[in-house]
Amino acid sequence: MAQVRRGGTLVKVAGSVVALAVVGGGLWYASTQMAGMETVSTADVVQASVQDFDIQTIATGELEAREQVEIRNKLDSRATLTTIIDEGTRVAKGDVLFTLNSESIEQQITEEESRVETARADLEAAENSYLIQISDNESNLRAATLEKELAELALKQWRDGDDPKELERLQAAFDAADRDYTRRSDKYKQSTDLHEQKFKSDNDYKLETIELLEAESRVKQARLALDTYKNYQRPRDEKQRTSDVAEAEAKVERVQKQNAIELASKEANRKNARRQLELREERLAKLREQLGYCTIHAPNDGLVVYNSSTRNGRWRSDPPEPGMEVSPNEVMIVLPDTTEMVAAVRVHESLAGRLRPGQPANIRIEALGTTVIPGTVDSIGVLAESGNWRDPNLREYTVRILLQPGEWAKQLKPSMRAEATIVLDQVDDAVTIPVQSVFSEGRLQYVYMPSGSRFERTPIKLGRRSETQAEVLAGLSAGDRVLVRAPEPGEVLGKGWNEARLATVGYTLDESGQPVPAERQGRPNRGAQAKPEATESTTEPKGDAETEVASS
Repeated sequence: MAQVRRGGTLVKVAGSVVALAVVGGGLWYASTQMAGMETVSTADVVQASVQDFDIQTIATGELEAREQVEIRNKLDSRATLTTIIDEGTRVAKGDVLFTLNSESIEQQITEEESRVETARADLEAAENSYLIQISDNESNLRAATLEKELAELALKQWRDGDDPKELERLQAAFDAADRDYTRRSDKYKQSTDLHEQKFKSDNDYKLETIELLEAESRVKQARLALDTYKNYQRPRDEKQRTSDVAEAEAKVERVQKQNAIELASKEANRKNARRQLELREERLAKLREQLGYCTIHAPNDGLVVYNSSTRNGRWRSDPPEPGMEVSPNEVMIVLPDTTEMVAAVRVHESLAGRLRPGQPANIRIEALGTTVIPGTVDSIGVLAESGNWRDPNLREYTVRILLQPGEWAKQLKPSMRAEATIVLDQVDDAVTIPVQSVFSEGRLQYVYMPSGSRFERTPIKLGRRSETQAEVLAGLSAGDRVLVRAPEPGEVLGKGWNEARLATVGYTLDESGQPVPAERQGRPNRGAQAKPEATESTTEPKGDAETEVASS
């Protein structure tokens, strides 16, 4: 099969037809040089036949693994590559892929382990300080509470005991002094009478006078003591003891608040010490994790492909090697699972809408020669991709075709060139002709049919088409012969269109003698310059519609 690229898609053309056209052209040229030739050469003429054919499109691309894992540098900083496995090696899960220099991380781990121990000791001290503060708070609160209780008891003792007792004592002293004064006063009156009657000596009388004065003084002192206690000492004692109770109660509140402050401070210190330890431990765990990332193991079986060899990694031209600086999160290796491969091919946007997952396809891998691998359409890209600088207006979709497993699987590798033939539709039991035999003038399609030693334009109506075959809906029958190349000057009859034949395909002639669709009859005809007809697949070989010349 010969191939022609159109719009980014390879078109497959029947080699036998191309060869037939070339050979036929030569035979025709030879025949025109031979005198006495009265009929056309049959080498360039084929018969319309009833047959089945597939509508296919051919697209190119490259192989990819259906599933693949990107192996990255997981370190948070740049690192030096120390070892890396050879590209193309098939690895099993757990195999070492590459290693990075770990000296700096190991030193950081040693330093961080010391900081962790210090933070752990600080936390222990903070915990003990917190417990001691709890004990101190309890002691301080007990002391303040006891002081308050003692003050309350002292107040109660004074009210219920000391105060009544002192009142009773002072009142008794006053009453005794008063009775003694009364007795001495009565006696003094008697002594006065006796002294006047000269029955009591002056000395005795004077002594009794002094005793009376002393008794009167004792009464005054007892009265003064009782009044002083009631008016001054008693209120002062009551206020003092009441104040002692209030002060003790306030002290309890102060102790409680101070305890809360001290305990909150110790709790904050404890939390801070615990957080510092957690941060240090997290930092140490992170460093140990980073140390583990210095040795990267294969997460699954696969084929080692350097990222620099892939389309996404070609910004780094040099393959990775020991001593190279590696950036954080840089993709080092792509590990495709080669047990399931897909051909990622690009299909023109005009055809992408006709593709559906599950459609059959045949894939030919350039590295495997003529081997054809069956497959099915797995997915169609969501967005069209722009063409390259040569054709910026080109829009193509990436179609992924899943290859069926087989004995060739072990030979397949990512990025191998692939050509996919995708079956878009199937035409059954239809009158068909080669697409090389179809020409057009405006919207009218026609073929050249033999008429004696020359050819006559015959209008036809086409249905579905492939790269090589076209379905004829009207204008031809099975067995009719058509020319499969563009005619040379002098090979075409000069007569106009056959109106009867035009009518069979839905056309008629307008006032100027040009063919137009029957429904447009009577409308002004703007005219149409003859040009090759574009097929649905955009791959139909096109003939020259301006080949009719007047016969001599």
